[in-house]
Amino acid sequence: MKSLMVVLVLLTFSCKSQKKGTEANTAQQEDQLVLLVEDAYFPVETPVTHIIEDAKTLKAFFIKVNRTRKPGIPVPIVDFSKETVLVACVGGVRTGLSPKMKIKTETAQTIEVITALEGDEDDQGALSYPFCVYKIPKSQKQITVEIL
Repeated sequence: MKSLMVVLVLLTFSCKSQKKGTEANTAQQEDQLVLLVEDAYFPVETPVTHIIEDAKTLKAFFIKVNRTRKPGIPVPIVDFSKETVLVACVGGVRTGLSPKMKIKTETAQTIEVITALEGDEDDQGALSYPFCVYKIPKSQKQITVEIL
C-alpha cells in the first residue's frame, strides 16, 4: 500500500515538472523578441518585411520612416554583433490595429516569426500604415518573417 502511494506521489510531481519546463520554453521564446519601435505610419501599400543585420541598413530604413516627420523617430541603438533587427510594415489597415511579432516555430536550422495585427478594429476609423521593429539575438539559424 505504501509503495502505491509513493508511485502516485512521484507521478503527480513529475507531471508538474514537465509542465513547468514547457512553460519555461514558451517564456524563453517570447523573451527573445524585444520591441524597439512601433508606430502607425510607414507609407507602403503592400506588406513588407526586413531582416536587418547592420547599422547602415537600419539607418537607411529610419531615413525613409522620418521623411515626413519633424522631429523624426530616433534610430534605436543595436549591437549587431549580438542582435538582428526584424521589421514588419503591414500596409494600410483601419485605425486601432497594431502589428505584434511572435516566434511561431524554432528548429535547429530555422526561426519562423509571424506578425499579426492585434487590437480593436475600427471600421469607421482612418486608414493607417503601421509598422513594428523588433530585435532578436543573433544566431546562425535562418530567420523568416511572415505577416498574417
